Amino acid sequence: MKAALFIGLLLVVGFSGWYLLKKPAKSTDPEWSNLPAILSLDQRPQSRFLPTPENEIPAGKNAIYAPALLFAWDKIRQMIQAPIETNSRLSTDFLLINNSRGFEKSLDSTEYSANVSVENGIIEASVLFNKTLPFTTVMHRWTESIRFGDSSIAVFGVDYPDQEVSDQLSVLYFKNEDLFMLRIQPKDSTSEIILCKGMSKNNSLGNLQREADSLIRLGQEESGIASNRSLYSINKDDRIGIPVIRFNLATRYNSLLEQTFLAGNKTFTIKEAYQRTALVLEEHGAVAESEALIAVDSAGAAVPELIKPKTLLFNKPFFLMIRKKTITAPYFMMWVNNAELLTPYSSK
Repeated sequence: MKAALFIGLLLVVGFSGWYLLKKPAKSTDPEWSNLPAILSLDQRPQSRFLPTPENEIPAGKNAIYAPALLFAWDKIRQMIQAPIETNSRLSTDFLLINNSRGFEKSLDSTEYSANVSVENGIIEASVLFNKTLPFTTVMHRWTESIRFGDSSIAVFGVDYPDQEVSDQLSVLYFKNEDLFMLRIQPKDSTSEIILCKGMSKNNSLGNLQREADSLIRLGQEESGIASNRSLYSINKDDRIGIPVIRFNLATRYNSLLEQTFLAGNKTFTIKEAYQRTALVLEEHGAVAESEALIAVDSAGAAVPELIKPKTLLFNKPFFLMIRKKTITAPYFMMWVNNAELLTPYSSK
């Protein structure tokens, strides 16, 4: 009897030690939110910035959108104070940024900084926003990699039962392990991070957002069905693997430079169109930051069910959006089609 008790005590101590070693520290270290060094977008040939949600996603590429450029262009329009005349000679990107609407709701005026200046006929507008969204509880950095295409990548999420971590996650839609949607609830209760795997309408980020919102509504209906309860909850043995993402990229929009347009009785030419966008997404939280500069020159009780553990891995192309809960328009969107911007796995 004593031997059995002693062996049992050893097992408990051993399991406790394993759990403490495996369980992530509840760190408040701010270093996780530091952005990586700025790289030119040209150094990431499999990725593109899209100036608007309506732009077409290039085949096979990652696509990144943040509304800083649109906010900057809106400031330019306000300074011009005259309707902008368009014609067939203007680029598609110019026509899209000039006609894009809805982005204004994605951030209110207290959530970004804007500077506008007029000097020697040149109107310059710059906009910067940073949304840092720490998680209430540090999630798990997996000790193993997953495959995304031909690459081994680092992931975080849920690697073993941990209620505090699971409470930050919710299933918004679930058809199978190749088509599902998760929400991460950061400490800031006004924002949400949504990841969708298996999306089909991937010709533009705007269409992806609309498809996601449609699936969210469908998920709200299906989650009320008793037989779907386990599918729409994070259960004890579920595993969730989300790619670690860290990038800070900058580019000039050549498609906007030297575009000449009429407004009122004046001719204007775009002399600068620059954007930098960064994203950090890892076990401590998320950071979305973007800045843009535009300059224009003018001349003049159910039955208990058998719960099958889910493995929800973002190991194929997926859609990511970050937005305020009460606003449909996101302030960050990304279509991840390849592993170029995902963090390679390291066993160190």
